[in-house]
Formats: sequence, structure tokens, C-alpha cells
Amino acid sequence: MDGSQERYEAEMTKKLDAFKTAKEWSDFISLLSSLDSTIKKFSLPEIPKKKLLFKRLNQCLNPVLPAGIHNKTLETYSLVFERISKENFLKEFDFLTLGLFTFSAHCRILVINSFLDLIERYIVPLGKDVEMYCTSILIGLLPPMEFESGEHYGRAHLIVTEFKSLISPDVFYSSMWSILLNDERLRTSVVNFMLSMSWEEPMVSNPKLVTRALCGGLGSESTLVVRNCLDLLIFIFPDKGHIHSEDELDDLTEAVIKLFVKRDLSLNKRIYGWLCMMDSFSEADVVLLSRVLKRFLDRRSAEDIQLFFRIMMTLQDKGKLCEKIMENLLFNVLNCLRRYEKSDTKETAQPDVFEERQCESIDVEKIAKAFLTTDLDSIWKIFYLQLRNALNNAKEKMLLDTNLIDDEELNDSMMREEMYSMHSMSLILNEGQESLARGNSADSPEYGNSIEKACLSDRRDSCEDVGSEKGCLAIRGPGDESPGNAEDISSPTQVLNFIRFAMDNYSAVDSEVFQYHLPFLVHLVLSDFLLFDSQILFSFLDFSAKMMKFKERQVEGGKNLQRLIGKFYLEEDTSVLEDISSTILYSISDKIGRVIESDVGLSLPLMTTFIKIYGVDALPNGFIQNYHGLIMGSSNKLIKEHLEVYKIIDCTRLDSTAMFNVLWRRFCHIEMDLYFEGLKEPGTDDGIQKTPGKSTHDIPRRNSTSRFFSTGKGPDRRMLTELLWRYNIIFEGSFERLLLRMIGEREMEEISYFLLLKLENFPGNFDFLELYYIINCKLDSDDPVLDTFLCSLVYFDDIFKFLLKKLEDSNIQANDFLFAESIDLNQIFGVFKCIKNLLRYSKGFKSMLMDSTEKLYCRALPLEGGVPPREILYKILVHLLVNRKEYDERDANLEIVKVLEALVESGVLESNVMNTVELSKVVDVAKENRGDPAIVLGIAPLIRHSGNGTAIQDVCSILDSRCFYYHELLGFVFSLTDRLQRKVLSNVLSSLENEDFALMIVYETIISILAKRGAEGELPGFIDKSMKFIFEFFENQYIDPDNEEGSREIGKVACTPQKDNQGEILSMRSGIDLLEMREGCDVRIRALKLLTAKKLSALFYKKVPIRFVEMILGNPPCIPFLKSVDFREQLYVSIMNLYSTNAVKVFRFLTVLNQVMSPQEMKGVFNRSKGLLEKISSYRVGVDYSPLNFVLDFLLSPDLKEDSQTLIQTAILNSIYFVQKRLDLKIRSAEGGYEDEIRVLEKITDFRFQGAVLSAIPSLITAILTFVNSSCINLKNTGIDFLTKLNERGLEVRYWKKEFVEIFHTLDFFTYGLYKKSNLMKKVVSEDPSFINDLIVRLDSGFFVSQASDANNKTLVLKRISYIIFSAPYNYFSGFSLKLIEKIATLINYPSSKVRREVFFLSKMLILKISHDKLINLYPILLYDIGIMVESPDFEDMLLLAEVLKLLDIVFLLNTPQFSEARVVFLGPRCSSLIECKGQMSGLKGLGNLLSAKYKKEMPSKIRMPQKKIPFFVTGKVGADEMIDFTKNALLYYNWIDENCSEIDYECLFRLVLEEFKEVSE
Repeated sequence: MDGSQERYEAEMTKKLDAFKTAKEWSDFISLLSSLDSTIKKFSLPEIPKKKLLFKRLNQCLNPVLPAGIHNKTLETYSLVFERISKENFLKEFDFLTLGLFTFSAHCRILVINSFLDLIERYIVPLGKDVEMYCTSILIGLLPPMEFESGEHYGRAHLIVTEFKSLISPDVFYSSMWSILLNDERLRTSVVNFMLSMSWEEPMVSNPKLVTRALCGGLGSESTLVVRNCLDLLIFIFPDKGHIHSEDELDDLTEAVIKLFVKRDLSLNKRIYGWLCMMDSFSEADVVLLSRVLKRFLDRRSAEDIQLFFRIMMTLQDKGKLCEKIMENLLFNVLNCLRRYEKSDTKETAQPDVFEERQCESIDVEKIAKAFLTTDLDSIWKIFYLQLRNALNNAKEKMLLDTNLIDDEELNDSMMREEMYSMHSMSLILNEGQESLARGNSADSPEYGNSIEKACLSDRRDSCEDVGSEKGCLAIRGPGDESPGNAEDISSPTQVLNFIRFAMDNYSAVDSEVFQYHLPFLVHLVLSDFLLFDSQILFSFLDFSAKMMKFKERQVEGGKNLQRLIGKFYLEEDTSVLEDISSTILYSISDKIGRVIESDVGLSLPLMTTFIKIYGVDALPNGFIQNYHGLIMGSSNKLIKEHLEVYKIIDCTRLDSTAMFNVLWRRFCHIEMDLYFEGLKEPGTDDGIQKTPGKSTHDIPRRNSTSRFFSTGKGPDRRMLTELLWRYNIIFEGSFERLLLRMIGEREMEEISYFLLLKLENFPGNFDFLELYYIINCKLDSDDPVLDTFLCSLVYFDDIFKFLLKKLEDSNIQANDFLFAESIDLNQIFGVFKCIKNLLRYSKGFKSMLMDSTEKLYCRALPLEGGVPPREILYKILVHLLVNRKEYDERDANLEIVKVLEALVESGVLESNVMNTVELSKVVDVAKENRGDPAIVLGIAPLIRHSGNGTAIQDVCSILDSRCFYYHELLGFVFSLTDRLQRKVLSNVLSSLENEDFALMIVYETIISILAKRGAEGELPGFIDKSMKFIFEFFENQYIDPDNEEGSREIGKVACTPQKDNQGEILSMRSGIDLLEMREGCDVRIRALKLLTAKKLSALFYKKVPIRFVEMILGNPPCIPFLKSVDFREQLYVSIMNLYSTNAVKVFRFLTVLNQVMSPQEMKGVFNRSKGLLEKISSYRVGVDYSPLNFVLDFLLSPDLKEDSQTLIQTAILNSIYFVQKRLDLKIRSAEGGYEDEIRVLEKITDFRFQGAVLSAIPSLITAILTFVNSSCINLKNTGIDFLTKLNERGLEVRYWKKEFVEIFHTLDFFTYGLYKKSNLMKKVVSEDPSFINDLIVRLDSGFFVSQASDANNKTLVLKRISYIIFSAPYNYFSGFSLKLIEKIATLINYPSSKVRREVFFLSKMLILKISHDKLINLYPILLYDIGIMVESPDFEDMLLLAEVLKLLDIVFLLNTPQFSEARVVFLGPRCSSLIECKGQMSGLKGLGNLLSAKYKKEMPSKIRMPQKKIPFFVTGKVGADEMIDFTKNALLYYNWIDENCSEIDYECLFRLVLEEFKEVSE
């Protein structure tokens, strides 16, 4: 370098640096003039500091500066361009002109001529040499062409035309279309120029780009631009016929028809003209519009659905066109609406973090309803025709699938209909035959099986597939399993389902619909009802039956209705309406009858609705009789449901006997099942236990109540009972008359059970009076005549002797074998019956036994002498009872016991008659029959009457845990003297084990003791044992009563009163019956135990509360027990009062108790114990958190009122103080494990901070900061989670802003929780935008003496400024843009690489978060420095280069007009033919070559194809491979997404940027 060059460079450097000191606009004039002088002074071809020079010149073109400065700057441009050689100019054209062409958009009128002079003189002549930069040059030339009448339009047009002639047409028009696509400001200018060209010009070199550009222009918000773009579309493609690609035609058509929403008549006229639909339309036009409009429905967003309906409302002006489109799309519309409704997304466009949007609420339902109800006649015509087509297609498919007809025969419509009718009729007949077979099967030998199937079908009704009903031929296409979800609505079921959807949700009905359209559609449905899904079919018919309206005068006919209805719809011939409407009810009624017969199960709503509205006479002749036969063959459930129909029809003509036979035989069949189920035993081969020697006489009598509830068929039995009762009413008592005839038959017992079930289950409606009276007489063991006779007798001696003789004649022997082989048991029982009747009805007989002194003998007894009558009777009875050898008949024993019992009750027998030996033998009999309460309870009064204490205690030993008749036996115990009671109860208590009935025995014992003595002195032993039994029951035997069967049993037990009368007990519970019942009554026993446990607990808490609570706390918490008790509120308070005795145990127990307490109970506890809760919150025992957790959990549970705020405040403060103390201690001692503290703070942050509670916030924030300031990342995240939670719960920013700002300035801020902290930061800056000012000021701080310290400070501050801008709403900090750009300009060349990285990162945040028209000052500063770095990369600082490339990646992604030049400079031209152009290459291409040479790597060309626009760099880390890939493939990638993607994926962009914050943190 010679001396003049050095001087030249030094002077240029000085002059260019002087620009930094400019204050006023006049300073720029002076500086530019001085700069010009220097350039003119040195006549050297090479101008030094060119990049800095053009950077300054670009800065002087800032739009805010006056026109004078702009003119002076353009003069300097001219001077420089004049001095630079062409070779050097072309070599550095990109950077020398960067920013110059973009300036044209802001160029003032006074400057335009100067600007055009510059372009025309120095740029345009370069021609093909600069066609790579064609887009940039056109951006500079197009702005003056915005208005054809403009002053500079002509000159600009000539310059553009001249430039076009010098370069390739493909390059030129590719650039023009690219500008039209991306630059809203220049669209009018582009259109004006292109319209001025000849139609023969080759404008469409890239059809996809052209299509995208025209669609973008037509979608502009400016009406002028839209009109101009429509003009251009018509100019390029005079009509749609000139477009050969279907995709491109669809795209353009979609863009065009969107203009219909503007409701501009002139625009609409031009649109129809372009679509070739001005006067008429073809079928192809309908297909095109249908296909394009379907796009809106497929996207299913609220905005697209709204656009669809608004477009269709405009197309209604074309009448038939709209109707034809709706014929194609109506069901797609309904499908879209239903899916939108199911998604439950009432869409509201939310403002994005990277762009400004206005929220717009869209009511899709309202818009859809407004459109669909505009022309209901057309809508219902489409419904009818679409359903008819679907039915025809389904029938043809069915005939082909079933091989009923071949392909050739399909052409014959008559043949098709005839074959289909025959096939359908065969199915209906088959169904009818099956129904009759089911109805007549009662007379067949296999009747039992058929009845069982009919009964069990009730259970299958609920789980059968609705599409599998017999006779249903619903044709299902692919994907038709879920109606309405398939895109192709083709099956009849789907079509009908959508019609119903429209009727229910979009008011697609009116009076005309009810009178004409709906009946027509119903008639069509009924004609081929087998092709529909049964559920949907009957639902539709029932709905329609309620809505249809018919002419009052109806006549028979309707054979040609389908043809007439088709004529009405297809030919629009309204003259046929009179003929149709006068006969359609008759035709519909006839068809409805067949539909009902096809499935009586689903037809009930339809049947009742139709008959109520139109009457029975509207149905076909003979239908009611057929219907009656079908019902009789149906399940019990259906017969019950169809009662509603029988109530509204005339039943006098129906066969009531047949109905009775069906119901009665089903009833008897179930009773037989009940008996055999009682004999079943697991493990046998045939499931029935074989019992040798047991005849039908031995079958125990069944207690109906217990049998009813202990078998699975109870509900069927109950239902049949109800059906017999209710149908008897319907058929006017005919069932009662039929039952009266059966009294003499073998079904006596079944009739008895039927009556008993009727009384038990349906009280209050007492029928069958005569039947009940006669049955009662027959089954009464005492003949009324005999009773009267016995009561009239006076002399009994001969009678008694006669009875003794009868006993002797029954072959009773006096030897050890008491009975001979020919013993007559019936005769013995007859004698006993007579004696009982006499004792019951005759006072004279009792007097005779007591007063007679006559000595009588009996050879059946080994007596030495005669004895009085009562003694001989007693001895015979005892002898019979204790000396049974050859027989073991329970009935005989029971009869003997009953007679003995009657002797005691009547006062005939005295204790002196009974000797000890005999009593001992009688006690042994009782023990042997301990499982038979009738025998034991019959013997017990006899033993008590004897007064023998030993015998009494011996009998009472039967009272153990397995004694299921404990209640009666306890009654016997408490009828003893006190002394005997204590002895007996002591023995009982010691022998009880916690099984079976032990708990109930203890409870009744305690109750009886308290009732008799009124003192608790004898209770402790029972209390201990009872509590043990209670807890063992809940832990080992308890079953949740929410179980359906368990709940029913508990309710049964709870509603069953205790029986005190011993006679009633014996009559209701026969011994063997109860023994057999135990196997099937486990649920009932558990229910009884549960009720007993609850009663015992309540009793103990009332009588001995302290001891009871201590015992509860002494055992582990038992949730089932706590759920069962009814005094939880009082128990809660009692346990809470013991907190100081054993806090851990108490609060652990109360924590468990909280799980079962209801909100009302918790409120009650709170109101009782406010002061106690405050004491507990202050209670401390070591490091135990249980008191705090308990109080916080408690206060969170109820909905507390305002007067509770003080208590909550105290509890929170106490908790925070303790937590803070523990945190400080743990941190100082480096302890681990913060789970307890975190749990407490989680509960605290669940409170609503309002009123007095707000005073606890500072302490809470301090505790949270302790987590954030710890060294553990997990704890830091926990602290941020707490702050986020407080923020989400509505805590005002002012309460935590200061602390968060402190966190923000910590060095590790960017290492954790950035997403949540960004939300918090957004709240902070929204409250105080000036928060960023403090950070900007810190950038100029002179506190740091070393460069390294200053660099670190600036790095931290810049990063935080970026984060604040990133977290704030879009454009929120636009007012600070000038300050920030000034700092960027100052620091962009800072010596420290990490500061420069943060500068570029901050620039990226500004580009992302601030509107680009507000960043004009940033572009010259940023882009020139990026250019320098790209042109001469520093491979020693790859991190900085990576940051620059990521910034360019965002610039290319956003692709705003302000960066159009930068895109060409760095990325390259759009036109593929210019990618390699005379050695010229884009900035990234050159960088890519340098990187490849440096790292000796080559990346293959590849294009990713995302659905939305996303950055090229999708990973946080950018290394050499990623950089080379970016430089090689970014151009292809961004060209592709410009042509194929319409929107940016802001969610992905947000996530990537957030990840970068973590990446750049150190």
C-alpha cells in the first residue's frame, strides 16, 4: 500500500467514524459532503472501507430522516458507483447495494427521481450480470408503480421494461411472483406492471409459485389489492379452463370463492365469470365447487366452518347451483358439525406470542342453523333423495352378496325390486315363525328349556349388539361400525342418523316438514326398514310419529306412493301432493305394523306413541292379535314394558288364557329351579346332591322371604308375580278365576307362594280376595268346626283315656326298642294334634289334667303303679322324646316338644312332676338338636319351669358363636333370676369366639344388661371383647355395602323388626330350614354384623367414651370401621382433644379419618373446635410435622367463610415459621430430604390468599426463596413451581415481584424452569414495562475495571434483556426498540465473542417479538456485520458463527418484506437456473464452500417437508455438520415451504427458542 492509499484509508476511517457523533440532521449533510470531498480528492479506483461506507450510507437512508439527507446520500451512492470498476462492483454487488432497494418503499416524492436515476444509470445496464439480484432490484423499482396515474409511474415502468429485456424472462417473472407472494406493499405495483404486459408473455414459468402468489394476493386484507389480484388472475388465466393441474385449480378456486364473504356484487360477478358460471353451470362446475368447499369442512376449524357457510349463503343467489352443491355436501356438513360438537372446542383465536391477533369468538352452531333453515324444502329433498340412493345401493349389494341375482339382472329394475321384496318377506316370515314357536313351546316336552331361555333373555337384552337383531339387513360399508365417523356417508343407517342429528340440533323442521317432507321420508324408511340399524330406526320412527301431521280425511290406497313422492321431488310436480297426503297415513300405518312385528323389544316407544296419537284403528286389521302373540313369546322384561300398550288398547278380544298360561308356567318353572338349586352341591357330576331315603314329604317348607333373597332368580320371580297381578287387572280378573279352578290340583303350593310373594312385594294393592280366603281355609291345620266342638266340651276323662289307648295302639313298646316295626307315626301325630287343640281351645281339658287324681296306667311305660293324668302324659312325652331308637324324625320330636311347651304354657305341668334324671335326658336332646331352634327353644321353657339350676346352665351352654337363634336364647337367659343370669353370662362370655353370631350376642347381652340393671359395672369384659370382635370383623370379614346385593341385604335387615313373641319365631323359622339357609346367607349375616358393629360403637361412645377412644387409638386405623360409624363428627373432636398425649398417633389416625369425613361433617367439626385447631397449629414435638399437616389438611377441606380467615392466617404463619426454621437448619447442616417441608408448602399454596391471609405472603415467599437459592436443581424447580402456582391462583404480582427479580438476577437463572419463569416474567413486565430500563442502563455501567468483568456483565445483562423481550407479549417493548438498537450498534463489534453472541441473540428476539417496520434502524447495523462474518468467517469462534446462522434462519423463516434483499444476498435467488450464475454465489453458498474445505465434508442435497413452517435448525446445538447442511440446503428448503406451507408453527418456534436460552447460558 502506497502513501496516498494509506492517507485515503485513514481519512475515510476518520470521516466514517464521525457519523457516530451526528446529533442533528444537518450534521449528516455536512458529513456526507465531507465524505464526497474525500472520495473526489483521491482519484484511486479502490475505495477503502467500502463495507463501513455503505453501512453508513444505508443508515442515512433511514425513513425518519428528511428528504434532503436522502438526496445527498443518493449523490454519494452515485459518486461511489462511478468510481468503482464494473468488475469490483459486480463482485461486491450484494453488500454495496444492501438496503438501497428496500429504501424505495419509503422514498419520498422529492427523492424518487434521484433514486430512479441511480438505478437506471448504474444498476439496470448491468443486465444479465445482476439477474441473480433481480428480486432486490425489482423491489427498488416497483414502489413508484403503485398508481398508474402517479407522476413517476411511466418512468419506472420503462426502467422495469428495459431491465426485463436484459435478463431471462423466467428469472424476471419468478422474481415478480415471489414479490407478489411475500410483499403486501408491492402487490399492487406487481399487478399493474404485469397487466400492462402482453398476454403472450411467458409469465407462468413456475405454476406452483404463481398459484401460491395469486392465492396470497387474493387473501390480502386490502380490498384494492384483492381487486387487482383478481384482475391479474383473469389476465393470466382468463377462466378456470386454462388451468390444467387439479391441485392448482382447487387452490385458486378456494382463494377466489373466499371473496364471496365480502358480499361485493361487482366482485361476485367477476368471480362467476372466471368460474364460467355467469348464466349457467355444468356438472363439472358442481363437482369442482363441491370438492373445494369440502376442504373447509375437512379442516373442521371454527373459522373454516364459518367461511363455508358464508360462501354458501352467497351461492344461494345462484339458486340451483347451491342446491346441487348441497346435494353433494349436505351430509359432509352434518358430519363436520357433529365432529366439531363432539370435540367440544368452541374456538376462539388466541393472540400468539410472536404475532398480533384480535380475539374473535365464532358461534358455529348459530351460523349453521341460520343457513340450514334458509331453504328447508331443498334440505329435505336432499335428505329424501340421498336416503333413497343409499337404500338402492344397499339392496343391490345385498342381492349380489346373497347370490339372489346376477350382474346382468341388475339392469332390470323390476327384477331387482321383485327379488328384494321376496327376500325381505321371507325374513319377516321366519321371524314370525320363530315368535310363534316360542309362544307355542309351552305345550312341548322341552317347555322348561324354552321358558328358561325366555326368562334369561332379560339378562341378554342389555348386552346384545344393536346391529344383530333377527331380520335386520343393515348393510355396513367399510368403516361403518361407528355411524357418522366415516368420511363417505353411504349406508342407509348413516344417512338416517345424520338426518336425525340435523333435526335435533339445527332446527331442520317446520310445519311444512311435519306435513309433507317428514311423512314422505318415514314412508321411504318403512318401505325398506330391514336395511337400517334397529336402534336408530326405532328412535327415528318414534320421534317422527310425535311430529308428523296428516290430513284429517284419510282414505285407503297408497300403492304408488313411492313413485308419486319421487315425482314430487325430481320433477317438482306439486299436483301429486293431494293424492299423497290423503293416503299416506294408511300406507304408513300398514308398514309400521310390520316394523313393530320385526322387533317388539325396540318398538315399545313407537307403539305407544303411534296408538296414543293416531288410535288403534289406524293399525292394520289383525295386527293387535299378532302383536299379542309376539308379546307372549317375548321375555319377561318385554312383557312388563309392553304393559303400557295393553293399557291403551281394547283387551277384551285378546286371549287372556294364553297369556295366563305363559306367565304361570314360567312362574312354576322358576319355583322348580329354586328347589333344585337348594339341592345343588359343588363337586357332584350332575350338579345335584343325591339324598337317599328322602321323599318329597321330607322337603322342608320354604320361607319365601329368605328363599327369595338367597337365590339369583329372585328378580325373575318378583317380575312374574307383578306381571300376573297387573295383567289380571288388565284382563278384568280373568287370571283370578283361572287360579280358583286350580286349587284342587297339585299346584296348591305354587298358588300359595304366588299369593305370599304378591303380598310381600306389592302391598297396598290387595287382589285375589276369594282365592286368598279359600286357600287359607284349606291350609289351616285347625278345622273351624272341630275348634268349635272342642271349645264346647265339658267332660274329658273318656277322651283322655281314648287318646292314651290310641298311643298304645300305635305299637309303642316298653322295652329298650321303643317302637315296633309296624309303628303308626301318623296316629301318634294325630293324638298330639288333638291334645294341642284341646289345650289351646278348651279350659275344661286343662282343668281336668290339673285337678284329676285318678290313677292311670299305660303299658307303654315301665310304671310300678298308676299316676295322675298330667304325670302320665308328661312321662309318655319325655319317654318318646329321649328313647327314640329306630326313627329319628325331626317332625316327631318337634310335635313332642310342642305338646310339652303347651303343657308348660297352660300351667298344667308343675316342677314337682319333673325329676332330675328325666331333665338331664331332655337337656341332652336339646344339645343333640342345637342346630334346630324350634326344638331347643321349645325345651328351654320346660327346663326353666323345673327350677333346676344345673339343667338350666347346661341348656344355656348351647348359646355360643354359632347359635343363629341367639336373640331368642338370650331372651330365655334374661328371663332367669339375676344369680343364674350372672353365672350363665360369665360362661357365655368365656366361650365366645369371633365368628358367626358372636358380635350380635355380645351386643344384645350388653343392651339387656343396661336395660335390666341400668349400670355399666358388668360391662368392661364385654366391652373389651366387643371391640376386639368389631375390629376383627372390619379387617377380615367386612365387604363394602356399596355392593348392590350387600346394600339390599343391609336394608332388609335394617327394616326387619325384632321378634319377641316366641310363638311367632317358631312359626317363621323351622329348624332345618334355617340350617339350610345359612349356606346362602353369608351376605345377610355380614350385613347384620355391620349393623351390630355400628350400634355397639355408638353405644360404647355414649356410655364409656374415654375407654372407647383409647381402644380405637390403640389399634391401627380401620377405614371400613370409620366409614360405618354415624358419630364421626363427635369422635373426631374427642380424638383431636388427645393431641398432647400422643401427637403422632392422634394425627395419623385423624389423617385417615379425614378420608371418610364428608364436607358437612368437617364443617361441623370446624365450628366446634376453632380454638383447638389454633392450639394444635402451635403445638410442636421435635421435628414432627403431623400437627401442621393435620391442621392444613383440615382447613383445606371445607368451604370456609370469611370469618375463618384469621384462623387460616394463624395456621399458615405457624406452619411457615416452623418450615423456615427446619429449612435453615437442614441447609446449614447439609441434611438431605425435604419432602416434609415441600408437602407443607404445597398445602399452604392451595389456600386462597385473600383478606387477612394475605399477611402471610411475605413469610411464604421467603420460604420459597430458600428453595430457589439452594444448590439443588430439583429444589430450585420446586421453588419456581410454588411461585407459578401462586401466580396461577391469582396472587397479585406486587406480592412476589421483588423476590422474582432477585431470582432473575442470579447467575444460575437460565439453568432450570425457563418455561414457567417466562410466564412469571410476562406478569412482571406487564405490571412494570420500565423494568427493562434498569438492565439497559447496566450495559453502560463503568463499575467494572477489567475488560473480562465488563464482558461478563454485558453478557448477563444482554441475555436477561433477551429473555424479558421473549417472555413479553408481541410488540410490548416496541417503544424501547430505538434504545435497544442503539446498544446493539454499540456492542456488535465488542471485543468479547460471548458479548457479540448475545448481541445477535438479542437481535433475533427483537426480530421475533417486534413488528419489523419498527426496526428500520436495526437492519443496516445487523446485516452488514452479518455479511462480514459470513464472507470472512472466524473458524476459531464457531459458536459466534452458529449464532449468526441461527439468526439468519429466523430471518428466512419469517420472510417479511424488510428482509427480502437480505434473503437474496445470503440465501440466493428463488429461480433455480440462477443458483450458479457467472461465478456469483450467495453469502451462504460461499460460506458453505469455506466450511466444506475447512472440515472436508460434503452434505447431500435434501429437503425436509414439514406440514407447517419451522426453522431449518430444529436442534439447539449447531455444529460444523449442521452449518454445512444449512449452507447447502437452506435455499431449497425455504423455497419449498414458501410454495407448500401457509403458516408458521409458532408452538415449535417457541419451544426451540426457549431451548436456546438454556444453550447459551454458562
